[in-house]
Amino acid sequence: MSSRTFRLGTRGSPLALWQAEWVRQALLSADAALEPKLLVIKTSAENFPEQEIPLIGTGVFSREID
Repeated sequence: MSSRTFRLGTRGSPLALWQAEWVRQALLSADAALEPKLLVIKTSAENFPEQEIPLIGTGVFSREID
């Protein structure tokens, strides 16, 4: 990975992917030499879809991304 390459972490939901792609395109518009790559990160809520969210705890959609 070159110094101009970096990863943008995002959840895999359609909205999160759209938002991350929007940011990636904005970065490319600002500097075409950048190489932003999207990295989909599965969160606790996605890893345990059958589990009730209150039982998983707080931060179920962001803990792994933070």
